[in-house]
Amino acid sequence: MKEAAGEANMTVLVIVLIAIVAAVATPLITKLMDNVNFDSTDKIAGYVSDADILIDTTPVGMSPHINDEAIVKAEDMHSDLVVNDIVYNPNETVLLSEAINAGATPVYGIKMLLYQGAESFEIWTGKKAPVEVMEKTLRKTLDLSR
Repeated sequence: MKEAAGEANMTVLVIVLIAIVAAVATPLITKLMDNVNFDSTDKIAGYVSDADILIDTTPVGMSPHINDEAIVKAEDMHSDLVVNDIVYNPNETVLLSEAINAGATPVYGIKMLLYQGAESFEIWTGKKAPVEVMEKTLRKTLDLSR
């Protein structure tokens, strides 16, 4: 990326929790990114204070296991953090509840489900996806209020 004159260099730290075997994940991710570090989820709290974005792709907190313990607690988050949990049922997972308590910005899993479906619809039909109708139907089907 070329930097314009007078612009500051910005680094964004993104933490992605991946629910696949490390032997598979390591070669895959390192092919995609040069600066990837792997560590235990037990140590995640130590990284969150410097992170800008936290994306949880694990099934932790997914129905029917809605009382699972959050991987990251509110006291380890900060208000500038964006927290995305791809779990869509329940809509507000234990991780997103912790994010809200910390004043962080939650991103709900229904959005990923919705836009994956919309993209698939467009690929299969060649037509623009009716995203609003799809979202309304998803929310009704999953009995989601948010």
